[in-house]
Parts: sequence; structure tokens; C-alpha cells
Amino acid sequence: MILEEGRNEEGRNEERETVDEPDWRESTTIFKACVKPNLVDQGLKGRNSEYFLEIIEGPDIGQSFSLQDAEVFIGRHGQCELVLHDPEVSRRHLKIALEENSLWLDDLGSTNGSFVNGQRITHLSVLPGDRIQIGQSVLVIQRSPLACI
Repeated sequence: MILEEGRNEEGRNEERETVDEPDWRESTTIFKACVKPNLVDQGLKGRNSEYFLEIIEGPDIGQSFSLQDAEVFIGRHGQCELVLHDPEVSRRHLKIALEENSLWLDDLGSTNGSFVNGQRITHLSVLPGDRIQIGQSVLVIQRSPLACI
């Protein structure tokens, strides 16, 4: 407590008691935390944004595509989520789906087929690092590290 001298409304000197309040900056704690929710452990389904496709061969080399949706259709048709400019790719060639916390590939009856690590597939579960070949294009499934900014 501090006694402070000042004039009141009538112009007379008087002493007032004031409370010494600490500076708010001294009593405020600022936390910068990184919260990485684990939706699998909580039994919740969320967006699977940590996975992406990287095109390493073919006409669209160097592009990458985030796998945020539950289903991603790949092909030459403009309505596919990932449109490839490869003449050997069918209009609707391949579907990538998140099912039971795994990525699954489904060949959609394409003319030239879909290959994972050199093996022709129709329905297959894939992991990060697997090489998917459709037409002249080679795509690799990658998993981005979860990090705080």
C-alpha cells in the first residue's frame, strides 16, 4: 500500500491510499505449445493431411498433392482431384482411400493398369515410400512430419 498526496475536487490537499498493482506483463505467462492430437488413439476419424503424393516421373514431375480427403480420384478427367497430363493414364484411373487408418489403392478398370513397387494391383494397402506407377507417371506416397511453427 502506498500513500499518495493529491488535491480533491474542492482543491484541498489530502492523502489517499493506493494499492500497488504489479505490472500485468510480470504476472502473465505466455505459452507456446505444440499440440499434436492423436485421433487414432481417441477413436476419432480426422483428415489425413500428413500424407501426400509426390510425382517423381512423367509429364507432371515435381508436383505434389496433399491427401486430405477420404477419397482421391486420379486420372486425366477434369473432375478428378488429381489430374495427370499423361496420355497413358485413363480418365478415371486410380482411387486412393483412407479406410481403417490405412491408405488403400483401387485400380478403376484402367486400360494400362496400376502398379505398386513393380507389381500390378487391383486393390492394395500402401505405405509411405511405396512407388505407384500409372502410365508414364510414378508417384510416391510420403508422410510429412508434424511440426509446430
